[in-house]
Amino acid sequence: MNVIDQQQLTFALCHSEDEVKLAALALLAESRKTTEPFTPIEMTSLLTGFKYCCDTEAPATCHLAISILKKVIRKLVNCKMFAY
Repeated sequence: MNVIDQQQLTFALCHSEDEVKLAALALLAESRKTTEPFTPIEMTSLLTGFKYCCDTEAPATCHLAISILKKVIRKLVNCKMFAY
């Protein structure tokens, strides 16, 4: 998260355009290492992003948000941050 400012990322996650919100979520979810755990700031940002992405009636946006959520869950399981 050193490349983009936290405030800019939060603005992107709360943006009025669904594509911007989804791109910001994907940026957080898709990192180079799948076994590297999320930082607390990344987790907070992900929760904020999903809160705003799921507040839409557009089916395509919901489907894309769900696919990003699956990647996040996979990463949580792979880095042993999620008890299943």
